Amino acid sequence: MKCIIALLFAGIIGSCNSNKPPKNIISPNQMQLVLWDYMQADVYAADIIKLDSSKSDTIENIHLQKAVFNKYGIDRKKFYESYAYYQKHPEQMKTIIDSMVNYQRRKDTIKGKTSDYGQKKK
Repeated sequence: MKCIIALLFAGIIGSCNSNKPPKNIISPNQMQLVLWDYMQADVYAADIIKLDSSKSDTIENIHLQKAVFNKYGIDRKKFYESYAYYQKHPEQMKTIIDSMVNYQRRKDTIKGKTSDYGQKKK
């Protein structure tokens, strides 16, 4: 009986830790920051750099991505492995995305802007 209780307890403890990503995966808090900067770089390359005919938006995007990875001390492989992990764990990805959206809303509120999310800011 004690063995069964011990196994159940161990199972409960183990299931509580299952929301944590493996050690080789970027933590949710850091992934939020990396993904935010990654997306900003992508938008910059797509919207600004492509207007400059003397530059390749694809090559500039690669350079910007490298700068983001360097900023956070990661490499492309770790980013994409982490991104794939979070895609397979939608509840964790949703938390990351929700945090990013809230971050943008806070920035918009500070600037006194209306957000792109259909809600007017005071």
